[in-house]
Amino acid sequence: MNINSVTIRKANPEDARGWYTLTGQVWRDAYRHLFPEEVFLEKENKLEEKIATFRESTETRTR
Repeated sequence: MNINSVTIRKANPEDARGWYTLTGQVWRDAYRHLFPEEVFLEKENKLEEKIATFRESTETRTR
């Protein structure tokens, strides 16, 4: 892999878990000093729902 190149592609259904895990951790790291832990736990508890919605929207878009 050339470290000087980037490939951009449309998201696919299999990207859902990785995407929401990454964004959840980034959100927690960025805002932990502003929000109580309960806010992050609530977001984590909605992970499966978000993944399902993401997969449905990407599957619909690719049809």
